[in-house]
Amino acid sequence: MKEDKPVLLQIHNNIATITLNRSHVLNAFDDVSIQLLSQHLRQIQEDDAIRAVILRGSGKHFCAGADIAWMQRTIHYSKSENEQDAFEFAKILNTFYHLNKPTITVVQGSVFGGAIGLVACSDITIATIDATFCFSEAKLGLVPAIISPYVIRALGTRKAMYYMLTAETFLAKKALALGLINEVVKQENVEIELKKVLTLLQGNGKIAMQTIKKLVHQLVDSLVLEEQMEYTVDLIANIRVSQEAQERLTDFLVKKASANKASKKRV
Repeated sequence: MKEDKPVLLQIHNNIATITLNRSHVLNAFDDVSIQLLSQHLRQIQEDDAIRAVILRGSGKHFCAGADIAWMQRTIHYSKSENEQDAFEFAKILNTFYHLNKPTITVVQGSVFGGAIGLVACSDITIATIDATFCFSEAKLGLVPAIISPYVIRALGTRKAMYYMLTAETFLAKKALALGLINEVVKQENVEIELKKVLTLLQGNGKIAMQTIKKLVHQLVDSLVLEEQMEYTVDLIANIRVSQEAQERLTDFLVKKASANKASKKRV
């Protein structure tokens, strides 16, 4: 797929497809891609003709979480700048979670950090058998704060606690057992499974599906998500400027740069 825009939106037969389009960095998101994703979600929300939404990533990976270069810039942000930065991503998750159309996320390859938040906010997730998941934040001295309300809803407290604390990598079959995703398929069967789900959704009443989403959210969301957003934004802003996070992020970036140089020399 052409690397022209970091996030693409295509609408065909009343189905909207959003594609994370930065395969050269494993579709990792930065401030620009977050802004574009936000715009696309608002457009979809306001278009009554759209009946379902697909979210996917170009290339071999769905999304590796936050972009390294973007993370490097946040090291030098003030607390207020980090709050604003985090709030933009929090708004995307909140919008995607409450979108007035059924959402289907298709994942393959790496699904790390904040990308798991997008999965947890999705109504239905189809994963290829090679998909690999990891809450990698703790390794960097960070916290999966913004995504946590949605992840805890999807996994439950005990499971979320384990994988957030350990930062253990787990495969698609484990993600299925945990309740994070709905289906695991071979790569060659992704489009078949996606078509099946879309066919089922298109046969249902649009208002009925909107109401079902509201019903489920109303029954599950005992705490107000807006209040959770404020708490998690403040939390991640504080942790980003902490000494531990600064040291670990810097160390990670130095090791990453060193590995890249070594790789280029071998080539």
